[in-house]
Amino acid sequence: MRIAEINDIASVATEIAAGLRARGHEVDFFQPRLFGARLPSPVKPVTAPLRALDWLTIAGRVRRGGYDLAHIHYAYLGNLGRLGRFPYILHCHGTDLRGQATWTRPLVRSAVLPARHVFYATPDLWPLLRDLRPDAEFLPNPIDLERFAPASPPSSQSGVFICCGLTAIKGADTILEACRLLAGRRPDIRFTAYAGGACAPRFDALPNVTLIAPQPRWKLPELINRHAVVAGQMKLGSAGMAELEALACGRPVVTWFNARSAYPEPPPFVSGATGAAMADAIERLVDAPAERDATGEQGRAWVARYHARDRVAARVEAVARAIAAGEPVPPADSPHPAHGYGKAMTTPPPAGRLDDAPLTLPERPLVSIVIPCLNEEDYIVALLDSLAAQDYGAGDIEVLVSDGGSTDRTRDLVASYPSPFRRLELVENPRRITVAGLNEGMDAARGDCWIIIGAHSKVRPDFVRESVAALRRTGAACVGGPIETIGEGTAGLAIAAAMSSPFGVGNAKFRYAETEGEVDTVPFGCYHRKVWEVVGRFDETVDGADEDSYNARLIEAGGRIWLTPAIRSSYYPRRTFKALAKQYREYGAAKGTLLARGRPLQPRHFAPALMVAGGPGLWLFGRFSAKARWLLRLLGAAYAGGGLLMARRAAAKNGANPVLTFAAMATMHISYGLGFIAGWWNERQRQA
Repeated sequence: MRIAEINDIASVATEIAAGLRARGHEVDFFQPRLFGARLPSPVKPVTAPLRALDWLTIAGRVRRGGYDLAHIHYAYLGNLGRLGRFPYILHCHGTDLRGQATWTRPLVRSAVLPARHVFYATPDLWPLLRDLRPDAEFLPNPIDLERFAPASPPSSQSGVFICCGLTAIKGADTILEACRLLAGRRPDIRFTAYAGGACAPRFDALPNVTLIAPQPRWKLPELINRHAVVAGQMKLGSAGMAELEALACGRPVVTWFNARSAYPEPPPFVSGATGAAMADAIERLVDAPAERDATGEQGRAWVARYHARDRVAARVEAVARAIAAGEPVPPADSPHPAHGYGKAMTTPPPAGRLDDAPLTLPERPLVSIVIPCLNEEDYIVALLDSLAAQDYGAGDIEVLVSDGGSTDRTRDLVASYPSPFRRLELVENPRRITVAGLNEGMDAARGDCWIIIGAHSKVRPDFVRESVAALRRTGAACVGGPIETIGEGTAGLAIAAAMSSPFGVGNAKFRYAETEGEVDTVPFGCYHRKVWEVVGRFDETVDGADEDSYNARLIEAGGRIWLTPAIRSSYYPRRTFKALAKQYREYGAAKGTLLARGRPLQPRHFAPALMVAGGPGLWLFGRFSAKARWLLRLLGAAYAGGGLLMARRAAAKNGANPVLTFAAMATMHISYGLGFIAGWWNERQRQA
């Protein structure tokens, strides 16, 4: 076959090409010019004419070349195949999906959908692809095991090589913390890193770090082999080429990797989720030569099993032959038990229903509490204290703090907390969104029932006991209770008052209900374990409101949600109107997205959008109609008058300023409405 490889990313295309040539195929390279690649995203569209001209040139050359297939690396470059009207495989690598700008998002969509097949290089990219291409396939990055091979055992060397870029996306802050800690207690441990990346000056200031110029690829094996230990990325949760090449050289690699289910056996990386843990792991390896050598041998053997160049090239060959022959893409030879090696990382559909049998609990159920958080140093300890004080007994509670990469003291506070719980674990959430944090936490949970609690919260000492009792007494799939909103500061008190008023939040009974009964959603719900088995994971494409969407799916599956005033909790709202507006805009956008996907919503979800859209509409129509002008005035007066009256009542209960309370209500309604419309529109455009 004649195959065109377009755009080399981290030498993946180079290695695949070498593997294909070794299998008897003719392969040519085409490298697009990256005009404006270093410009900020808002400015990059200026270079669009230059890129378009270059694309047209390459597309024409490939089309005239008579290739059987093109293998295009980087998502939006798949449009070269559309321009040239030739069949192509699209290979996604990371920043092409993670770092989509407003102007690149349509380009990505237009490239991904028509591709004959889609590969993605690291397992963490699956959530970003699954809606567009549920058939997308995880293809491990290929490694040349002859070039990247041990030149000496790790025990014969010293020092640590930092193989990733010194950037925030790679977790440079965590690596920097490890370097600083070891500079104080083990100055004999020296680090080497490339002098590149926004964080490089901070590393250069440390006495135990040496920065070197980036090396040509042919020198990398020698550079890796001069060190005893390799430090990799600490934020993405996946392994790039640099970490894999270090493993192939038989070096122990300290990194953060959470895509374990993508392989039938986890890679032998040395874990180090925090700076302190990373420092401890490096120090342990330096002081244990036998462990270094054994870990290095295990790493090379693992790379040979799953990332060998010939194996990866064989899979590309099989896909290419099928496409060229007009046949379906064959399944991979070695399916993985979870996601599948060479198969889409799909989530199996839920099985069964929640009403096909009574929901029972053991006499003393283990309760898993999942706390998604990001930069919550002001609140996390108080929440943990309230959980430790539960009269249910902390020994029957496990707490999973799902952290989205906090840059304040949150992680350290959790790590150092004197835990009375059966288990307190800091779970990594590399996507940095709430629903992804919920999924990561639930993946780690072992309880018979589970509770979601926001980090901005506290619970009463009987919260867990009453939740378990209500779950057992009602037979419901989920139970919860009213939430008290506690404001801080003048603006915070007004926001708390607005969020406690029916005028502010509609008929959300959990804000003010005093009687129990069946509802559509609850805050900080306690779920039966079977819900996770039947309903499945939270939808990571709808951040900000998937608890509501999840509860709707729960009800569709035959489950009930019960609210009882005996279950009490407190919530600390945003402290500024700006933060409140952002929060409610995100809430509204999520609800609009769900509407566009056909999810049923409550009337309260539509009201803000109708107000935001109807007001300007009546104003425009009022330019020609007196009736429209009078209707606008009437509705405006009713909103202002009714709002001020309800704001006054809510403010009196909370000790807040009534005018600011009304302003908070208006901020919530307008922000939610704008977000709702934007979310609905964007989802419809995505579906188009």
